[in-house]
Amino acid sequence: MSAYNKLLSGLLVSVLGLISCASGPAPETASVADTRNSEQREADALDKQFEEAARGLSKVEKDGVLFYCKRTRQIGSNISTLKCMTESQLRVEVETMAKYRDDMRYKMGKCTGGRAGHGGPCGAF
Repeated sequence: MSAYNKLLSGLLVSVLGLISCASGPAPETASVADTRNSEQREADALDKQFEEAARGLSKVEKDGVLFYCKRTRQIGSNISTLKCMTESQLRVEVETMAKYRDDMRYKMGKCTGGRAGHGGPCGAF
């Protein structure tokens, strides 16, 4: 091995050593904290949406279980029925609607299939 190759490999090892020393666990800790903060914000937003959804419903307690109820009429019928759900069912419905709304919001204007450049932004022929 020539002196040039030894010098080059020594320089490479020292640079890699400096890079590994410079990168510490601090960025990972910051990203974990940011993830926790964003998850907490999402949970707070879902709780707020749950409270808003529950505000429009009447609360009925039956056999020690709290139900959230609303009078509805099926399409084509004049007979109203009472639709009730538990707190967990209402939370699932709020989360599903929030996810559905966000999916629709972020998919608007984006192509889902086809070849681009042929008759429109989404490849319509």
